[in-house]
Amino acid sequence: MYTYEKRSEVALMNPNEKTLFGNIISLIDEKEFAKAESELNKIISSKEKSEEAFSYACYLIGYIHTRWDNKDKKQHLAKRMLLACIESDFPIPQAYFFYSDQEKDKNIAINYLKVGLSKFPRSPSIYLGILKHCNNDERIKYINEIAKLINSDPAMKDVMRVVFVQNYNCSYAEMIIPAADI
Repeated sequence: MYTYEKRSEVALMNPNEKTLFGNIISLIDEKEFAKAESELNKIISSKEKSEEAFSYACYLIGYIHTRWDNKDKKQHLAKRMLLACIESDFPIPQAYFFYSDQEKDKNIAINYLKVGLSKFPRSPSIYLGILKHCNNDERIKYINEIAKLINSDPAMKDVMRVVFVQNYNCSYAEMIIPAADI
């Protein structure tokens, strides 16, 4: 189920837009992709829409066309809509991740993810996208950045810590893995 209540983009919208997006999210959850896309296109073409609603509608159309269970997905439409979301005044962090998955050129994907990282330095989806597309040397650098980010966050202090185990082998794994609750 796709939850939208916690998203900051929805918090900025007026109550009518929130209700409309709630109905659209329900359509996406029920895999009614064509109906959801039709409603989203109405929002995009509307003259009364807010910039937040435009960005979120573009993101959702891109999201619909990246879903593996959407039989009618169109990669070119997903890229175009996600790019419109990224380049709007209210970009959404996950749009950078989905766009990087659609981009065939690895360097372009990484460049967009780095721009997203500069705008949203605490977005885990952008870090995941970078880890997916970068080479091994850069991976170590970004894993260390993620560790520093999580370990320095006061909200994560009692929830999670990132540690690096020296000489990791099966003996350590037998002790660590049963204790991990992810």
